Amino acid sequence: MTGCKYNGQICPNCGKRHKDITGDKNVSKRIEVRKKMSENHRDMTGDNNHMKQLKHRKRMINDNPMNKPGIREKHLTNILRGVFHYMNNISLKLKHLKSVRSENCRRLHRENNAMKNSETRKKASETKKKLFLSGKLKISKKCKEKHREKHKGKTYEEIHGKEKALKLKKQRRYIAIQRVEKQKLNGKPLTPLHGKYETQILNNLEKCLGFKIQRQKRVAGYFLDGYIPSLNLAIEIDEPHHFTFNNKLKNKDISRQKEIEQEIRCQFLRIKISKGVKN
Repeated sequence: MTGCKYNGQICPNCGKRHKDITGDKNVSKRIEVRKKMSENHRDMTGDNNHMKQLKHRKRMINDNPMNKPGIREKHLTNILRGVFHYMNNISLKLKHLKSVRSENCRRLHRENNAMKNSETRKKASETKKKLFLSGKLKISKKCKEKHREKHKGKTYEEIHGKEKALKLKKQRRYIAIQRVEKQKLNGKPLTPLHGKYETQILNNLEKCLGFKIQRQKRVAGYFLDGYIPSLNLAIEIDEPHHFTFNNKLKNKDISRQKEIEQEIRCQFLRIKISKGVKN
């Protein structure tokens, strides 16, 4: 009702008092309001506002606990500790999963390993031997040097243990005999040298006992001087070089006797020959 004649008075048409919108009072109010608005606008955009913003920022900076000395460092250290703890937990879980997987893989490999069968092992060893002898398979110098450095100054027993050492020594003796028979004797059997009094003593024993004695019987890669199969008796003639200065049998001969006894389960007869014996 801005265009009504009865502004500020009771209107006969509607019976209500209208506000004095167009009067002097209303105009003055509008001017005051506009002035206040312009001042506020100046404060918000002008120099006064800039100063207020700076003061407000300084207050915010001073009131912020993170800007105090030592607090920010502590906060950062706590954050880093949490991060490291989280990463360590993840790494431990991954390690556990890897170990479980590796154990499962090993177990499956052991169960499904074809090398457990003796036939497959023999085939693999034969193929490797053929390749090695033909020259196709070669061992590098680095591998040989590493192997020598590892086992330098150690015995077979220290490296492999007693049981395995005995088996390996036995294999090496058999291989050495076969190599000599092939290379030097053209496939003929190897017969070692006889002792000075060996044949004479064994001939006399045959006459006394009435049993035939086998000469140079091969047992566990060793050669026995004499062996009677019906009595399961092994005969060894010990000349002076088999003894030490204290007239004790050498450890080498004692270990040899034990290996032969384990192989055949026989009895031993050792005949000692002193230095002053004549024909």
